[in-house]
Amino acid sequence: MENSTGVGRFGINPFIVVLWPMAAVLIGGGLAALLNANLALGPSSGEMPLAFMVFTLAPHAILGGIIAVIGLLLWHATQWQRRRG
Repeated sequence: MENSTGVGRFGINPFIVVLWPMAAVLIGGGLAALLNANLALGPSSGEMPLAFMVFTLAPHAILGGIIAVIGLLLWHATQWQRRRG
């Protein structure tokens, strides 16, 4: 059952709405951490600095964001196919 805007009875899935910005933040934050790596790394004594931890996890954040975007595109494709069929 659709209303005049074409959105289904249950409306927009809030999880999908949250996943798009989260994927963008993961990719953007990971790239920002990698681009600012020369400022983050340097000699230190004692415990491991937070900047080094962020730099270490940046490639994994980028990969997670890319995987989320691919998964979201696949989800949208299946929803589009279901509506057309």
